[in-house]
Amino acid sequence: METTDETRDAIQYLTFRVRDEEYAISILHVREILPFTTATRLPKTLPAIRGLINLRGGAVPVVDLALAFDLPAGAPTKRTCVIVVDVMIDGEGTMMGVMADAVNDVIALRADEIEPTPRFAARVPEDFLQGMAKIGSAFVPILDVQTLLSAPEFLCHVGAAAETTEVEGAPLPESIPDPEPEAEPARPARGKKAPR
Repeated sequence: METTDETRDAIQYLTFRVRDEEYAISILHVREILPFTTATRLPKTLPAIRGLINLRGGAVPVVDLALAFDLPAGAPTKRTCVIVVDVMIDGEGTMMGVMADAVNDVIALRADEIEPTPRFAARVPEDFLQGMAKIGSAFVPILDVQTLLSAPEFLCHVGAAAETTEVEGAPLPESIPDPEPEAEPARPARGKKAPR
């Protein structure tokens, strides 16, 4: 296929769905896309922090975009996936995951096909958006995943993932159990004497 000036200047974006809304992110941030199965919950975290997943022996924190954007909670489906992205945290490349209901397509957009974000036009704060993509007659918000995942409410959980140690290839546990309460001393049943 012949490369024109327009296609050469275009940037590819991955579009995906979160509930009934469509979003896009630059493909340059995307490392891979995984089917969502389960995640290890971290204690005392925001509901939007879905937990940790195992990626080839490493712990990757996952942000549920629906909950982060104040959308209704929903049960995962066969199309639910985790988009693993690369972001810079404290000057180092860090992998994080964003949970989406489905991946749609990869599109190429030129600079003139991206509009500035109108104030109050999107559910997501404009600080977390790079603009609005014109796709046909629709406008799709383009997420700035670097800024979004560097927000303080998400950033503090990156360290928790980095401190999670595990054997290479071993899956993370499905849940982190709460500490078991201390057992109370056994009491004799009513009407019976305790054995001496």
